[in-house]
Amino acid sequence: MMEPDGIELFHHARRISKNVAYFVPKNTQVRQLVELGAGEDVRVEGVIAGGKKLHSIVSYYGPDFV
Repeated sequence: MMEPDGIELFHHARRISKNVAYFVPKNTQVRQLVELGAGEDVRVEGVIAGGKKLHSIVSYYGPDFV
């Protein structure tokens, strides 16, 4: 397992700023990204690279993004 894990890393980032853009692999479940927001609005975008395939996902948290 990677250290720190993704959830821990996200919570550290939120302590620094209310606004966080979180870049994750394409196989990450959107439900998990929404759960990280703990009830606040979350914007989720797919990143297309090299033409037509989904490359990764970026989720945005915080008042400046949503």
